[in-house]
Amino acid sequence: DNNYLIAEIAKSSYNSNSSYSLPSSSEMLNKALSFNTHTNEAYSIKLFSKIPVTNTKIVAYYKKVGENFQSFNLYPYYVDQNAWMVSAKQYFWKGKFNLDAGVRKNDFESPIAVPVYDSKLVFKTIQASLRLPKYPFISVGYYPSTQLSVNDQKVITQNQYNTFNTIINYSYRLMK
Repeated sequence: DNNYLIAEIAKSSYNSNSSYSLPSSSEMLNKALSFNTHTNEAYSIKLFSKIPVTNTKIVAYYKKVGENFQSFNLYPYYVDQNAWMVSAKQYFWKGKFNLDAGVRKNDFESPIAVPVYDSKLVFKTIQASLRLPKYPFISVGYYPSTQLSVNDQKVITQNQYNTFNTIINYSYRLMK
């Protein structure tokens, strides 16, 4: 009831990037059905878990996309990618205080991001929130991130940003 796993395996046909002619349908089908080639495969596994005794939630995933894998989305191919993420949320004091923490690598999900970029950075995030009746809501978090850009010489640059975020909010009723 508290845990589930989603696993996906896919294999596609592919066209050689050095060829200017379109392959035949039978050639494409043979590439998709070939068990000797693994560059046109993609794997994904996702774990969702809740531990009721400690009121902890855990989410994790791993994704591997081969350089010749093609799918029906806008993401380009011809790049071998690995991405992973693990995060946990722990509640304390009957849900009044919670702590979120996570780590992730190569979690680029943008169709306009440069797909051949394989970042070596591992991001670590943390957020703490406190909600007490009749007091302001307080949330404090640290979120590192990056932005990829391409200059005039077609060189990819990765800029890293460190964000520290604080939210303090108080709501009250003026009239009943």
